[in-house]
Amino acid sequence: MNYSEKIKQIEYWFGEPGPLTDVVLSTRVRMSRNLESFPFARYLKEEQRRDLEQQIRDYCSSFRKEYRLFNLSRISRLEKQILQERYLLHPDFCRRRDALVYLNEPEGKTISVCDRDHLHLTAFRSGFPLLELTEMISREKTLLEEQLSLAADEELGWLTHSLTDTGLGMKYSVILHLPGICLTGEMPLWQQEALEKKCLLEDFDWNGRHHRYPAGMLQLFNITSFFRRETELTSLIRSLTDRLITRELELRERIRKGEFPKIEDLVYRAWGLLKYGRMINQEESFQALSYLRLGIILGWVSGPDPALVTRLLGLVQDGHMKKLFSLEKPVPDDDNFIKSFRGEFLRKVLR
Repeated sequence: MNYSEKIKQIEYWFGEPGPLTDVVLSTRVRMSRNLESFPFARYLKEEQRRDLEQQIRDYCSSFRKEYRLFNLSRISRLEKQILQERYLLHPDFCRRRDALVYLNEPEGKTISVCDRDHLHLTAFRSGFPLLELTEMISREKTLLEEQLSLAADEELGWLTHSLTDTGLGMKYSVILHLPGICLTGEMPLWQQEALEKKCLLEDFDWNGRHHRYPAGMLQLFNITSFFRRETELTSLIRSLTDRLITRELELRERIRKGEFPKIEDLVYRAWGLLKYGRMINQEESFQALSYLRLGIILGWVSGPDPALVTRLLGLVQDGHMKKLFSLEKPVPDDDNFIKSFRGEFLRKVLR
């Protein structure tokens, strides 16, 4: 099986070229809105839900024909898992019956219907195109306001299920690769600074769980948009991200010069696991690929393309492994099968 060709055939936005991708893996902007005359999503009665969904269907069919509609009650468990692993849907949303999502993955846009709010419009890209995504959401917002009656208050702003989203109704999220900051012990200082500015900088995992991966996959996002202006929030996220990038690059240069010899050892151990490992679980693969990515960028490891390694961070997840190897139905000792397939996949793709 030619795994490199199979990878090219997979439509997957993560790992595509983008600005500042040495440090920033992806950026996401989400807007939350609710329709007037309807209670929040969790309080909708069945008839109200049908009426609301029909209004949104009419809007999308008339003005957003480039989106594909997914009814999560009618797709397989594996398809749901893949949408979740691609950071397109929240795990809690995937568990809801009859949940609807409109998806335009090539252009990096989703519309989730009746999540915690009636509408979550999300734009996402590789790298750090914060201004581009903000403008994309702004265009969507203008069209939405023209076609649907949205719930708002003159003093509070846009009304949302969560008080932290009320007002502006915007969440900005950046996924960063910060092994230098993490491995040299500086992360607590940066987390404290982010918290003081009403943001969080925390360990990231695609599946909605947060673990302490020592390789440094982190997510930066604003805690609240209540009584905050869009320009204020975008400037804050940009400023924090720019400073994290600058510091990470400074530390990487010090690592490259040999100030932290244990980190070089971690990189080569990870490279050895990926080249020769036979059974590799998901967490091990995340950590090893993250160290390998650092080693390639520092010039210690030659061969693999950094963009490929970034893409693999998404593709080695369990759902994608099942899809690649056509394991859509459970098999005996399913977990070990996937570990074995993942080991073979990584050995052949990275050789």
